[in-house]
Amino acid sequence: MPYATIRYSVSEAGVATIALDQPDTRNALSDELLGELVDALEGARDDPAVRCVVLTSTHEKVFSAGANLAGFAADVPLVHKHFATERFPRIFALLGQLGKPSICAANGHVLAGALGIALACDLVVAREGVRFGTPEINVGVFPFMIMALIYRNVPRKKCT
Repeated sequence: MPYATIRYSVSEAGVATIALDQPDTRNALSDELLGELVDALEGARDDPAVRCVVLTSTHEKVFSAGANLAGFAADVPLVHKHFATERFPRIFALLGQLGKPSICAANGHVLAGALGIALACDLVVAREGVRFGTPEINVGVFPFMIMALIYRNVPRKKCT
């Protein structure tokens, strides 16, 4: 299936690579991107040829800047906003239920909701200089959707 906001490929070795591909928005986690990510993860889970899933980005400096706040503030029906927020826990669950290893290959900064996606993976590998964080706290938004993942993962995945 062709995607508009991600790139999906499977190598001969069985590695499914899902690359976030909206560099103009710093890979903001829009409703469309989240929907395509759910679809790609379900496809990788159900494909017996896939032995491992790698999440990465096509952006040079950022894996993802987190949720698309403009989209959440947009004048759309409340039900659309609900479905968008429902996709985050769905992605976290899918990553935990893949039945195959998942790796976040962070080639750029991992911020806000993207931190939750990274922490839901089995392994996080980052290029030198990559920052992980929850900048939404600076504008008064608590990262409630990813707090369980932070509490569960940060101490043992922390690097020095």
